Order: sequence, then structure tokens, then C-alpha cells
Amino acid sequence: MRWILFASILLSSLVVAGCFNDEVSAPGLDPATPEGATRPADSGVLLTREDLLSRPAKGIQGGADVAVTEFDADTLVVRPGDSLTLSATLANLGGQPAGGPFDAWIGVLDTDFEFGRLTVDSLAVGETRSGTVHYSVPVAKFAKAYPPGTYTLYCTHDFGDINPTNDFLLLNVQLLPDEPVGTIVIDVTPDEIMAGWTLTGPDGSSRTGNGDTTLWPMPAGEYTVEWFPVMGYPTPPPMQGVLTEGQIMTFNGRYSQGSSSFGMYFDQDATESCSPAGFLDHVTAYIIYRDPELIQIRGFECGFDITLPAQPGASIISAVTTTFPVPATDVGINDPGRGVYNLIVGFNYALGTVPATVVATLDILVLDQGEIDITLRAADPQSPPLDDLPKVVRNDYGLTSVSMAYAPGVPALVITGGDPCAAAVADFPVEQQDN
Repeated sequence: MRWILFASILLSSLVVAGCFNDEVSAPGLDPATPEGATRPADSGVLLTREDLLSRPAKGIQGGADVAVTEFDADTLVVRPGDSLTLSATLANLGGQPAGGPFDAWIGVLDTDFEFGRLTVDSLAVGETRSGTVHYSVPVAKFAKAYPPGTYTLYCTHDFGDINPTNDFLLLNVQLLPDEPVGTIVIDVTPDEIMAGWTLTGPDGSSRTGNGDTTLWPMPAGEYTVEWFPVMGYPTPPPMQGVLTEGQIMTFNGRYSQGSSSFGMYFDQDATESCSPAGFLDHVTAYIIYRDPELIQIRGFECGFDITLPAQPGASIISAVTTTFPVPATDVGINDPGRGVYNLIVGFNYALGTVPATVVATLDILVLDQGEIDITLRAADPQSPPLDDLPKVVRNDYGLTSVSMAYAPGVPALVITGGDPCAAAVADFPVEQQDN
């Protein structure tokens, strides 16, 4: 037996109606209700997945095997106002006729909502029957029973046969709201702290949760996540994002224990702090944001001083050229003759971070004789908080202070002027703060 069922979710519909299509021959099929082969949601049978596997049937008939062999939909994503066409095939795969009457129907798992129900008088071995059922339901009733989400539809029957494992088939259908929607993923690191958060949406409404969560469907628009404090961890700054239709947008709440630092190195792995470069050599150095707590930054602020230990107060003639990993604007004021450099940098777009994120590359042309020391510090002038620390610009354009990898005044880089490097500069992190 094969039938096709149309579920039309109509904004203007005010009644539930069902009937057979007169153009299709359906011998031996009787409507389950006087109105036809459909009935409202509140008159269905509530079935769970476990019920489908273990529910009692109408007496076992040896030799007959009524199976649901096909269950399909013309679309798996619908909105109110769309039409949903479901097709199902029922067949007797056994060696004996299936005597009736018995019911076959399509419904929504874990609810009492049924799209359509047929009463079958009997089903002979190899017999094929077909019929068409039309079904419509008011959008107000459907929306009340079904908020937007993913639902499992089932097709089953209650004939008691020798093989209950093929008595049903399932398929998942997504019901979308009228407005554009997307998916929001909340990802908290580390997982075990189950940090709390509040998500505020485009209409001003908020929801609160803990730990990792996937939210669908969510209306398109601007969202803000605020993270709850967790003892022993710095609290990540608030995050904002704009969700578009069909998009998956992730908010990453990274709770670390203050290991981030700003440093200057002669390699991108952030390990080398001494170079034996001499007069007229070019040497490359990097300003690196290590072990970042932010997944993206919009800029940074820091400064550094170049000095000659053997000639205190001497003018600096070595030349420094600075470049950035993405297009950027630097408004820092430098005084190269005094060896004073300030980087107050805004990136044209967000820079994604990695464990050792290069925020600036320095090309240094060595024109001074002897040892050259380069010492990292806060930018001058520095933005609040006035804590004498470098800072990174968050996605919300607020500032987060970052530890320096050295004690104040200790050189970050040493250029020996041609002599071998004696020892690397030791890291000495200084505390960081958020503003």
C-alpha cells in the first residue's frame, strides 16, 4: 500500500481537513475518522522511539510481515507557509496475507501530533495499493505545538506480525521560523570549568547557560556574550558578533590562568633573544603575543627603547623599519635618534591569534658599534589602565593589558655587535589586567 500525504502549513487556514483524492483508486482503504484520513494533533497517540520498538500490536498473525519499506519527504527544511509532501510505502513481505483491520499512520515522535492515519482492511502477499491524503493545519496551532527546531517524523502501523523490526521508518525535518535564522555555538575552554555565560540577542532578550552549547534556530542579528567569573581564572572580555541567515557563529570563551605575555624575539618561535649581528648587518626581530587569551585582536600598544651600554646617552644611528601582519595604522610617535619607539597600532581587520602571534616585524639595520640593547615597555603615552604594560585591542575595541616576558628595565633583545651570544634573556612575566 502506498500513499502520499501533503502537509500544508497555511497562514490563512482556520480548519483541519482531510480527504481522499477522488482521482486515485484506493480499494479497501477506509478513512480513520469521518473527516478523512487525518485528525488534529490533540487526538493522536504519543509515541517515543522506545514505544516504536516495543509497543503491543493487535495480535500476532503468523506468516504475515507488514513492513514500512519507504518513508520520504520532498524537503527536510520547512517554514510556516511551506508545503511538506511525505510519501510512504507499506508492503506485506511475508508468506501469508495480513488480515485487518489495522492502522497505519504518520506522526511526530515524542508528541501526540499525527499528520494522517489510515485503516487497512487487509494486505495480501505482494499486493499494492495507493491513495492520496491531503492535510492542512492552521499555523497558529502548528506553531503552538511545534516551536522551531528539528523533529523526527515516523511512519508505522499496528499490525502484529512476525518481524516488528521493520514496522517503522524515521526521518528528521527542520521547522524554521518565519524570520532568517542561523546557529550560535558557545565554546568554553577549558571544558571542565563549565563557565557560565549570558547571550543577549537582537531583540534585547537574554538567555543564560553553562559550558559548551549549540543554539539553533537563532534569529539573524547582533549578539553579545558576557562570561561569568570563575575562581582562579581571568574572565574573558565580552564578545559581539552579527549572525546572518544560515551562518554558524562561534563565541570562544577562553579562561586561562594569566600565561599570556608580550615579548621581543629574533625568531617567530619566541625562543631567541640574542643576535651576533655586527656593523651593516640586517637583523630581523619580532614582537610576539605569546599564549594569547584572545582568539582575535584588533591592534596593540607597546614601546621599546634602543640603548648602547658602552655609550650611555649616545645618539642612535641604527635604523628600524616596522611592518605588520595585516594592513594597519600606527599613530605612535618615535624619536629614532634617542632610540625611542612607540607602536600604537590599529589593524584594519581582526588578526586571528596562534600560540606565538607575531604582531609586528622589525628590520634593524645595525649602524652602531658595539652591543645594542632593546628594552620592551608600555607605549608612551599609554591608554588606561595606566599599569605600564603592553596592551592588545579586543574585538569590542576595549583594551586588555598583557604581561611582559621580562622584568621592567631588563633588555628584551641583545645585539652583540659581532661577538658570540653569552646567554639568552630570561623571561620574567609581569601581571596583566583587563580594562
